[in-house]
Amino acid sequence: MQKMMNKTADVITVIVGTLFIALFFANILNITARYLFGISYIWIPDLSRILFIWTVFLGGTAAYIKKQHLIIDFVKNRFRGRMLRTSDDLLNLIMAGFFVLLVMKGIRITVNRMNIPYDSWEAVPTGVAYIAVPIAGTIMFLATMVRILETIQQSLSKRTTKIDKTKIDNR
Repeated sequence: MQKMMNKTADVITVIVGTLFIALFFANILNITARYLFGISYIWIPDLSRILFIWTVFLGGTAAYIKKQHLIIDFVKNRFRGRMLRTSDDLLNLIMAGFFVLLVMKGIRITVNRMNIPYDSWEAVPTGVAYIAVPIAGTIMFLATMVRILETIQQSLSKRTTKIDKTKIDNR
């Protein structure tokens, strides 16, 4: 299951890279047009907000799936051995709860923002940007559940191995 999550992270990374390049070129276009031609595109700031929000949340999701998120390393580097496993389990449970909260609140904010249009695009609601919050939260929650299930599976396989060794020693 972790392989599937890593492939998901790879796909998300490509999407984030594409969004970042689009954000970069949209802003370069606006700056160039403003200084060279005196033209300012009113829709670019709204597009930039959408692209920025999606880039941040999906980028954070890819980093979390690949265990490259800063807070996780900070906590993990403080412990060794059994305390590391215990802190890892506790951190996973806390993160799962946080992601459930993120999804619930993200849905609430997105629904509220669906009634508020962008300044330059009256047909596009601002909720289009904020839907990134529950989507990222859901993916990170699934990644956390995969970690928890793998921890349980490893624990069960270690117990089975110990039981098998005990049976062999007793013969």
